[in-house]
Amino acid sequence: MSGIRVVIHLVRCTQSLLICDDINTDHIRFRDAAHCESQLPALIEIATRQGPPKSVVMGRCRFVLEQPAPPPNGAARTPSG
Repeated sequence: MSGIRVVIHLVRCTQSLLICDDINTDHIRFRDAAHCESQLPALIEIATRQGPPKSVVMGRCRFVLEQPAPPPNGAARTPSG
């Protein structure tokens, strides 16, 4: 069954903001959007300290739809009829 998950998207950019790279945040989980928003400043601060000097880190909390896992052995589900 599909579900909705709250994730954070962080990017690190050069000081000019012309070149940006995503920061891997796949390991971070949140209860809800409010929890994500409350953690956002601290996570941006940590990412800023870990990056090169004068880099800019920006972030945003987002909702994503999780797809159901495929059936084992690639077996397709058939509608019951």
